Amino acid sequence: MSVVSYHARVTEGFLEALRTNPDLFWELPKNTGPAEEELLFIDKDWMAISWLLSPKAREEQKHEAAMFAVSRRERRGEKLEGPAWRAAKAEEAAKLGVELVDTKLMPDDPALTAIQGRGPIDERLANVGYGGRVFTPTEVADLTAALDHITETDVRANYDPRVMEDFDVAGILWTEEEPDVLETILVPIFIGLKAFYGRAARAGQYVLVVHS
Repeated sequence: MSVVSYHARVTEGFLEALRTNPDLFWELPKNTGPAEEELLFIDKDWMAISWLLSPKAREEQKHEAAMFAVSRRERRGEKLEGPAWRAAKAEEAAKLGVELVDTKLMPDDPALTAIQGRGPIDERLANVGYGGRVFTPTEVADLTAALDHITETDVRANYDPRVMEDFDVAGILWTEEEPDVLETILVPIFIGLKAFYGRAARAGQYVLVVHS
């Protein structure tokens, strides 16, 4: 089952109300006015947008693909532990044509932070989906400013269906998708997310990022 993503822009009062009534999150309206509370559903495309815009997300996905390949070997009965497991992971990465890097040494860039809500889970969202991140109005303003420097050209730059399929981005067979999926789905999703953050910043709202 795929993990899907939601973004919400809310007031501090609404955020506090989630402590006692987490179901309020799912009742938030969509496509609202500029200063109203709003829920934005991104489905599992948050993983594809992360790949397209974040160098760290791309490197993390390469690790995931290599580990998945090792897991297949283990399911076939190969015994891999310790150094043997690490060697197998390096072998699988080499088959994919990459050399893995230590992603822990890479900072979470603003695009990745805004898309995935990276950071500590807020206790007020403990019972909403799998929990989530809360960005304060100041943090929202900073993320909005960073997103404003990302263009549609940036979204397109790392779109390669064959490569994305090889690394199992979002679990989608990208070579079998419609040829215009970038222009009709992925670019509009990013434009919508960017506009969403802009509305939150102008309204002085909090942004919540929840996975479910």
